Amino acid sequence: KAGVPWYYSDGPRYFTEGFAKVNELLILDHLAKNAKTDSDRLFYLREWNSKLASVKFASMYWAAYATSFETEVYRRVKDGTASEPENIHEIWAQFGRLWMLNFDQFPDLKYTWAGTHHFFDASRYYFNYLFAWLLALSVYERLDNDPSFSEKFLHAMKAGFYDEPTILLRTLGIDLADPKLFQRIFSVVEKRIIEFERLVQAGQ
Repeated sequence: KAGVPWYYSDGPRYFTEGFAKVNELLILDHLAKNAKTDSDRLFYLREWNSKLASVKFASMYWAAYATSFETEVYRRVKDGTASEPENIHEIWAQFGRLWMLNFDQFPDLKYTWAGTHHFFDASRYYFNYLFAWLLALSVYERLDNDPSFSEKFLHAMKAGFYDEPTILLRTLGIDLADPKLFQRIFSVVEKRIIEFERLVQAGQ
């Protein structure tokens, strides 16, 4: 509908994943602000904050864990040190001990990597979720502080992938390599979660 040429219609998955996550946050934000009862409002806020908490304490953690595992598997398969299924189980266990408490107390955990379909049908995909949340929260923060930013965001969604990712992000004033970006988005996460906790404690 936007008239994007087919050769500009596909690009980095963290863009499309990020745009989708922005929409998730905006929908829940809208529902919370327009809830008809206090219980409905609290429910939508809980869902909203659950996503934010997931960003800092689960989604990024899991993305880093899964990506580290996949990268190591590919490296060892290439150099010939991983040629049997058991080798892959052991690599998962190796990273499990680094990323999870008490991993060795549950021996079967080393086989759980096989339950993640992305490892088979969308290899090395999880890093997209890591950058998607960075992008989503960066956009949400700007929309929250400057409603006029919505025009830039809509344009970005309609423009397609006509240039390098960093250049496309620059049109939104976003640099995913900027360490200060993490500080800003995590401050948004922590501020909203604290506000939600206060509401719950106040019985609202």
